[in-house]
Amino acid sequence: MLDLLLSLPAWLGCGLTMISAALLGLVVYLVSFKLITKYKSEDLKAPASSLFGVVGLLLSLMLSLAFGEVIVELVSIRNAVEREVVAISDTYKNLKLFDIQRNREIQTILIDYT
Repeated sequence: MLDLLLSLPAWLGCGLTMISAALLGLVVYLVSFKLITKYKSEDLKAPASSLFGVVGLLLSLMLSLAFGEVIVELVSIRNAVEREVVAISDTYKNLKLFDIQRNREIQTILIDYT
């Protein structure tokens, strides 16, 4: 199933994943609601609502942690790029101190790299 989703275009794979997740959540909700309403009493209304509240809270916590991880990765990538830019710039500037003819070739390679 996962191979099928990965082979599809991005928008279609994302759409199918969202629809299947929504349908799965709806099925779980309906099944648990059927099981809870079988033993209908005033005592079970509070636990059922708190159960769905706890599940929603845990889901939101997992989503926020995943989002936080993505932000940390973006910041680390930005920092790595900045370090590389500084290293390339220092190398380019320090090459001027040595043999000019050979350095032109290396500076050209650095420019092509960047």
